[in-house]
Amino acid sequence: MPVPVMYDQPFWADRLHGLGVAPRAVPFQDLTAEALAEAITACLSDPDLRRRAAGLGRAIAAEDGAAPLLAHIG
Repeated sequence: MPVPVMYDQPFWADRLHGLGVAPRAVPFQDLTAEALAEAITACLSDPDLRRRAAGLGRAIAAEDGAAPLLAHIG
C-alpha cells in the first residue's frame, strides 16, 4: 500500500498501481486513519491485487538484474 512521501516515490507508487499490484497511492499529506484503513482493506480483500503481486514477486526473484549490466561492462 504505497504512501509516497518524497522524491521518486510518487512515480513508483503510480507504477505499482499501473501494474495492478497495489491500490492507488495515498499521498502522505492526505493520510488519515480512514484512508489507511481503506487502502489496507483493498490490499487484503482484492484477490486480483494479491495474485498479481505474488506473480510480480516471483518474476523479480527469478531475474538476475545485475547480469546484463555486468555482461555489458565486462
